[in-house]
Amino acid sequence: MSSIAYALRCRICEYVEAPGPATDCPRCDGPTDVAYDLKAVAAVASPERIAAGPLSLWRYGDLLPAAVGSDASTAGWTPLVRVASLSEELGVELHVKLETANAGASYKDRTAALAGAAAAALGLETICCTSTGSLGRAVAADAAARGLEAIVLAPAGTGATARAAGAHVIELDGSWQECRAVERRLAGLFPWGVVAANLHPYAVEGPKTISFEIAEQLGWEAPDAVVCPVGSGALLAKVAQGFHELRAVGLLGEATPRLVGAQSGGYSPVAAAFAAGGAIAAGDRAFEDLALGAARTSGGAVLSVPARDVDGYAEMLAAAIGVEVDGAGGASLGALVQAVRTGLVRAGEGVVVVVSGVRKLPESRPEPARAVAPELDRVLAVLGVE
Repeated sequence: MSSIAYALRCRICEYVEAPGPATDCPRCDGPTDVAYDLKAVAAVASPERIAAGPLSLWRYGDLLPAAVGSDASTAGWTPLVRVASLSEELGVELHVKLETANAGASYKDRTAALAGAAAAALGLETICCTSTGSLGRAVAADAAARGLEAIVLAPAGTGATARAAGAHVIELDGSWQECRAVERRLAGLFPWGVVAANLHPYAVEGPKTISFEIAEQLGWEAPDAVVCPVGSGALLAKVAQGFHELRAVGLLGEATPRLVGAQSGGYSPVAAAFAAGGAIAAGDRAFEDLALGAARTSGGAVLSVPARDVDGYAEMLAAAIGVEVDGAGGASLGALVQAVRTGLVRAGEGVVVVVSGVRKLPESRPEPARAVAPELDRVLAVLGVE
C-alpha cells in the first residue's frame, strides 16, 4: 500500500476505519471512500518527485492507495493533444485527453489498475466484475498481468473482448442489472475481490488521475474548463476530486476548472436534475449526486445533447483527432458546443475534452459463448460448484 497514510471513510457520517476489504460503513451503512493524509502528502509532493516516477498513473502514488514501484500496470499517462481545427472553429484553446491510448482503449484501464493493485495487496486471488465491454476487458488484462483469476459477468453477446483478454466470462441471458444482482450474491459466497463491492473505493480512485495528468501536462496549470461524459457520474466526480487534491497538496493554484458533464438526450437524468435545480436520489454507491455537485460548485453544468446529434459530433471529433471515438466522446463535444454558444465557455479559454473510449473495442475472435439464465445456481454450475 501507499507510503502515505490513508484510510477508509464513510461518505455519509465520516466514520473512519483502517484500510482493508471495503464494506458499508459499520455505523450507518453508508458507502466508503479512500481518504488521504493530505498534509503528509503536501510535505513530500513536488513536480520533480512526480516527474521521476513511471510513465503511468503510478507516478502519483502518494495520492493513490498503492505504493509507487510495486505495480507493473502501465495504465495512464495518456496524451493531451491540442486540436487546432476545432480550436479555430469554436474560438477556444481546445485539447483532448485521449483515454483511447490506454491498452484497453478506455479510461476503465485506470479503474482496473487500482482494483487489481488493491486485490493483490489484500491477498485476493480472484477479481470479479460485471461489464458489457471496456471494464471487463481492462480487468481481465490487469488480472492476467498479476497472475490473478478474472471472472466477468456479461449480458449475452457482450463478453468477447474480456474472454479474449483471458477472463473466465459467464454470459447471462439477462440485463446488466440482472448480472449485477448475481454478482452481489457471488460476492457473499466467495473470497473474491469484487470491483463494485469490496474493491470499489480503491477502484474508483483510478479515474481521478486524469486530472493529475491534465494539470502536469499543462505545466501544473488548470484549464478553464474540463468536459467529460456522465454515465454513473463517477468520472466527473473523480475528475473534480483530482483537481481538489492537487490544490490541497500545493501542486495547483487556487484556480480550478469549471466542470461540464455531457449526457445523451436519450437518457440524461443528471442533466435533467441540473436544469431543474434539483437533486438525484443516489443509490448506495451512486455518484450522480456527486457529479451534480461538482458541476455546480465549479461553476460548470451538466448538459444534455440530443441523441440524434451524438453520432455527428463523434464523427466530427474523430475526423479532427484521427481516432474513432464512442458516443460519449460525441456527447462531450456536443456539450462543449452548447457551452460555447451559451457563454459558459468564453472565447479564448482553455478547454480539455476527455475522450473516454473508442466506439468499438479491438477485434477478437474467441470461441462463441452460450448464455445461461441469470440465476445463481446456473452460474455456480458454470463455475463447477455444486
